[in-house]
Amino acid sequence: MPYLHPRLAKASILFACIITFCATAPVKSSHLKAAIETPPVLLYGDSIGVEISNYLEKNLRTTSKARLITRAFFGYNACDWLDQAKSDAKKYSPKYIVIMFVGNYLTPCMTAFGSLPSPSKITRVTIDQIERLITYFPKAIIILTGFGRSIEQELIRQQTRSVTFTDILNQSLFQLAKRTNNRYVSVARSLYDSAGRAKRFLPCSKEIDGNLCPQSRKVAVRSPDGLHLCPVAYTVNKSGVTTPCPVPIPGAARVAADVMRAINRQSNNA
Repeated sequence: MPYLHPRLAKASILFACIITFCATAPVKSSHLKAAIETPPVLLYGDSIGVEISNYLEKNLRTTSKARLITRAFFGYNACDWLDQAKSDAKKYSPKYIVIMFVGNYLTPCMTAFGSLPSPSKITRVTIDQIERLITYFPKAIIILTGFGRSIEQELIRQQTRSVTFTDILNQSLFQLAKRTNNRYVSVARSLYDSAGRAKRFLPCSKEIDGNLCPQSRKVAVRSPDGLHLCPVAYTVNKSGVTTPCPVPIPGAARVAADVMRAINRQSNNA
């Protein structure tokens, strides 16, 4: 064995200890720690939830590093997600739950409550099922999202000066949030003009719409059907499934930004 001066020998032992410690000590990267400790955000919704999910996920990853788990499908209502929510509650510990339903009455779990429902019954059943869904997450902050009137509802409102189904549902969501100590956020302003009317096209703003502003300076925030957010008409494939929107969705980006602001406000106040 080659001779080492006592000082060099001590230095070698110290170096070896440092190397061993570094190899065995847990990595404490702040990014890794954040990725492990940041709970996911869960989104339960219908077709509008589908449309906003990519934009909300991008916002979440940019601001909080949280991932989005999306439970949304065309035509669904809260009752369609009850079993999934019960399973999610056991698997995850989300701090925020985003709930977005516009009152569909198409799936078996909704039609089971009776045929030919009145708007008041649809509202009542939708609210009851949403309230049941949120009971699975007693420790989470629930963001109940009120939507904007459709173009058709807007025309009826102007002609008859009546309150629309969406307005009634939104008011019921607001009351539910207050009753359960949760949060209500309306995304209607992002889909209405300055006079509070539902419009398909609105003035485009670089601050609001970013690179989604077209040369016309008018941005399509609604689908041709006047309800959804995809700027072009949806198509259905051979299996009868609605295909994804083939173009960027400015309306969905606006709605996702509204939801993200609500989450950030809650986070800042925590």
